Amino acid sequence: MGTELEAELIASTDKIHVGGIYVHYKDPIKRYVVDKLVIWEPNDEVAVLYTQVGLQKIPFVRELREWLKPAEVDGKEVERFREVI
Repeated sequence: MGTELEAELIASTDKIHVGGIYVHYKDPIKRYVVDKLVIWEPNDEVAVLYTQVGLQKIPFVRELREWLKPAEVDGKEVERFREVI
């Protein structure tokens, strides 16, 4: 099981960049840094551990599939998180 989870983490680095700076579609002024990819223990899915740039280091966790899932704005699909740096 451990090697399978490790393989999932490695494969996920093609989809998201650890250390990358991202903005969320709802508030593109706020920037978030991806600190690391982790395993969400309840379902063994890859999740993103991230913090908001410039504020207290309060960590957030979001499943990778939700991070990558497009959002709908005015009837159009947009990236939920977009890498800016």
